[in-house]
Amino acid sequence: HQELRETYQIKALAPVYQHLHMWPHALPQFDLYIEDAHHMAEVLEQDGLYISANWFAGVSVPDCVREAKAIATKINPRAVSRSIAE
Repeated sequence: HQELRETYQIKALAPVYQHLHMWPHALPQFDLYIEDAHHMAEVLEQDGLYISANWFAGVSVPDCVREAKAIATKINPRAVSRSIAE
């Protein structure tokens, strides 16, 4: 929370709601709320908050890396091409 407060100038001292569930030996299975979560992520992106998570763009590590690169390009189109050139 502290990192997000500093990055996005959030004034709240603590989150109103926070939930974490760990699956130590399995991939999370989608439920009936996944479409709502995807919609909320798209709305948040319009406000400049980007989501990169295995439930959003694919469960594998390569899927998450590919989505992170796509997000980096949305934020700064030169970021990915610059890092590839180096």
